[in-house]
Amino acid sequence: IGTVYSNGNIDGNNSGTLIDGDAYAVTTISAPRPTVTGSKNEGAAPQDLPSVDVDYWKARANINNDPYIGDLEISGPSNTLGPRKIQGNLTIRSSAKLTATGPIHVTGNLSLRSNADLHIAESFVASSTVVLIEGIVDFGSNTEVHATTALPKGYLLLLSTSTSTLAISVNSNQFIEGALYAPDGTVEINSNADILSIAGYRVHLGSNADITYDFGLRDVDFTGGASTGAEILNWREQ
Repeated sequence: IGTVYSNGNIDGNNSGTLIDGDAYAVTTISAPRPTVTGSKNEGAAPQDLPSVDVDYWKARANINNDPYIGDLEISGPSNTLGPRKIQGNLTIRSSAKLTATGPIHVTGNLSLRSNADLHIAESFVASSTVVLIEGIVDFGSNTEVHATTALPKGYLLLLSTSTSTLAISVNSNQFIEGALYAPDGTVEINSNADILSIAGYRVHLGSNADITYDFGLRDVDFTGGASTGAEILNWREQ
């Protein structure tokens, strides 16, 4: 639901595939699927992916120069983290809740086990921040990512710099109120996922995946911390 853009092809493999909005592809858009309710535009002009200063966010996450060395596992209903560098893997265990209070940099993988919740602190109000992962991101079943309750909202951008075909993998029954970004890898969405925004080198949507674009993400200000007020990145999707 919203505009879809591809620097390559848009391929709709199944009878139920639908773009409720406009579709743009530099090369081709398959026919007769996906159904496109808006304009169908082949031969579109190439567009760059959104620009993110990765080095900046690494520095902001480690601003206190106190990286956590080793793999970190989060359990329990009330945990906060950020700004912080994790020199290893970060795992949010089943039914655990983690609130990001600043940017987070994970040098390994990020894993959200079943029924895990990831929130951005309400103190961000309408600003947003980044969770930067050098490895892969794996969302287990029934996991959730939440924006702030402000209007406009503040969001988390989960960015994987991995080149893997599973740079970001979303399993069944997710609610992700934020943006997923894999500029060099593949975002793989499996069944029954509900997500606000995706950008990647390659994106694959499985059965019953629902991407409902939130226009509030177009002009989000990303900050280094809830109290810094520094507007660093303008996240704009074409």
